[in-house]
Amino acid sequence: MKAKFFNLAKKLAESSDYEQHPMGAVIARGNKLISVGFNRKRTHPMSKTRFKNMHCELAAIIAARGDTKGAEIYIYRETRAGIPALARPCEHCQSLIREFGLKVTYYTSESGYVKEIF
Repeated sequence: MKAKFFNLAKKLAESSDYEQHPMGAVIARGNKLISVGFNRKRTHPMSKTRFKNMHCELAAIIAARGDTKGAEIYIYRETRAGIPALARPCEHCQSLIREFGLKVTYYTSESGYVKEIF
């Protein structure tokens, strides 16, 4: 886990126009940044969620333009008070993470950072 990618994901969350749950995502391989994304109120044809917004994971996967095999994704979410919050990917985003070959997922939780392999 690389703190610099979580710091970047945190900055990206600040760009989100989805006020309820601003989130940011970074896809990286080793020390190399591949792509970034943040959640938005608009949607995308690849989005199969029941919510009418684009999730940060999907935005980062689209921006990676296919360069995701073996990479890691870092997902950040915080409360309105600025405290890190649970950012575990939804089922749809988990399936995208698997489909696009991302090997490890790191995300924030109330107690720190979590590492998962989907």
